[in-house]
Amino acid sequence: MFRDFGLHSFRNKLILSFTSLTILTVGVIVLLVNTRLQQASEDKIEEDTRITLNVLKQFRQTQLQNSSDATAALIRNNPQLRASLAEFNEEELFEEGLNQEEQYQVLEDIVSDIQLFQESQIFIITDGQGVVLYQKASRALIKKDISQWPVIQTALNGDELFSWWGKGSPLYMDVPQANQRQHTPLYEVFFKPVTFGDNVVGLLIIGFDTSNQPSLIKTITLSDIAFFQNRHLYSSSAPPHLNSALENLASDIQAKEPRLIYPFEYAGEDFLALAHPVLNGLQDIVGTIVIFRSKTHELSFFEDLSNRLNGIGALAVFGGLIFALIIGRGVSHSVNILSKGAEEIANGNLDIVLPITSQDELGELTKTFNKMTTGLKEKEHITKTFKKYVASSVVDEVLKNKIELGGEKKEITIYFTDLANFTALSEKLTPEDLISFLNQYLSEMTQIIEDNSGIVDKYIGDAIMAFWGAPLDVPDHPHKACTVALQHKAWHKGFSQKWQDHPLISTITTRFGIHTGEVIVGNVGSERRWDYTIIGDSVNLASRLESLNKYYGTTILITEATHHALAEDLLTREIDLVQVKGKDKAIRIYELMAFTQEASSSQKMLSELFSQGRKEYLNRNFKNALQLFHLCQEKAASDQPTQIMIKRCQELLEIPPDDAWQGIQVMIQK
Repeated sequence: MFRDFGLHSFRNKLILSFTSLTILTVGVIVLLVNTRLQQASEDKIEEDTRITLNVLKQFRQTQLQNSSDATAALIRNNPQLRASLAEFNEEELFEEGLNQEEQYQVLEDIVSDIQLFQESQIFIITDGQGVVLYQKASRALIKKDISQWPVIQTALNGDELFSWWGKGSPLYMDVPQANQRQHTPLYEVFFKPVTFGDNVVGLLIIGFDTSNQPSLIKTITLSDIAFFQNRHLYSSSAPPHLNSALENLASDIQAKEPRLIYPFEYAGEDFLALAHPVLNGLQDIVGTIVIFRSKTHELSFFEDLSNRLNGIGALAVFGGLIFALIIGRGVSHSVNILSKGAEEIANGNLDIVLPITSQDELGELTKTFNKMTTGLKEKEHITKTFKKYVASSVVDEVLKNKIELGGEKKEITIYFTDLANFTALSEKLTPEDLISFLNQYLSEMTQIIEDNSGIVDKYIGDAIMAFWGAPLDVPDHPHKACTVALQHKAWHKGFSQKWQDHPLISTITTRFGIHTGEVIVGNVGSERRWDYTIIGDSVNLASRLESLNKYYGTTILITEATHHALAEDLLTREIDLVQVKGKDKAIRIYELMAFTQEASSSQKMLSELFSQGRKEYLNRNFKNALQLFHLCQEKAASDQPTQIMIKRCQELLEIPPDDAWQGIQVMIQK
């Protein structure tokens, strides 16, 4: 066959063979790189859109929680609002009382200065039958009965829920358009029942414009987002010229579950989109979120690489005709390196760096390939960052590098622990046993704290200082801290059994002090070395509280501020009204006894009797108090707080206090 083409010499055969091999090899490399990297790019787009969806879900969940907390606080802190709505319901019942204008003015006076009222675009108040009593900036709905709407019916039954209000939603045309918007807004609306006693006396309907959410999330995730309702586009982070393509896409979206929509194209640019349904409180679909990215933009770098490969392949073919052996050996070696590099990328190894073996076009191609892997690695790092930092505020700080010296005032819960009699223990253990014990003790204690959203501030010998509520907000931080204390207490029993060979360790106990209050939290230190910590009187008070366990013979003491934030699933009892050293003001302190469901009947009875005894004691009924404390002693003979109160009652019965007595115990030691 070679002779038919006039190729009689081995050199010519080698040139043809090398040229054919070069063409084949370059073609395979180009095909392999294009195919595998294009697939990797599509997979990356899908992963990025799902990450964006998760970030958006977290953002919307935070906003809904904030709305719930804000409306709950508004209702809780405004007894006048609840009372007025209850009165209006009664007035309707007896067909007397304030007229429509007077009712409107009463509600206007109550809510007009509230921050939530000023920030929201929709603010509607109804009575307990779903009749509108008040509407912000307009009176179009006044006296209108909206109870037939299923969402309103559910809210009037006492359930809080949310929905989207778009152009086709009920009541939308009656919603005022504040600030003369130039777009058709889509509102996120929150429905909150207002109760008076056990009755629902009205509804708060609060709505916020969602128009800025797509652009806000795009600054974090780099993915474009659009909001649809009834196949109508309301807002988008994409450039305006893409809106027509999105409108066309809306007619094809039937999003029941998150899924990739077939690629859509606009002006020669290809896109991939992910659609996700938005469900209201009744689990009805009220809108669709579409997240999309440009496939053309993602592949532009790979297309440049492909063009370079094609050019270098052509050079290799022409060079092979002249320098078959030299060029063949060099090209073969370089192409093999590129092929292995492409395989490594396809297998997920982004740490690969290809050696540059020449200064020609293949060397440039290798440099470009290395730049490509660096770019992919940086994108992978961003992806992992988003997986670690869910809250948008933390992501902003990390991406913008806004870490500086300074702090902010926040209400958090501070947590101190200390091992009882540790000094005596450390003197009797060998250094090896002491270090082994401390490392295991602090490691497992720390794990429980961090598993419950806590931050360990520092270790002070055997003591631990921790807190909840910063840098990320923890809504139920007092409850979290108390739960951890009880978990630590339960864990300590099993931990002591591991050290049965060391009697001193197996009998040792841990004391806890917990306080909720304002502190300064932030980065403290120098420009060269920082420490993220908390400072303030609340920190000192929590430390003092832990030490008070020695006096009262208790294990876990909490302040009144922490106690007020707890639910009924935790069993407590008031211990005393104390003025700790260094403080002028007395505080109530409580013992955290157990989880209510796990508490024994004796513990519950002790808590009830002791609390009754404290009330009689503070009311100067010392004889009645003494009888109750004797009953406590029958339930728990070794209970030290009971013994303390019995002694005090006996002394006060002997020598009654003067009129200035308030039952405050002044502590002269820390």
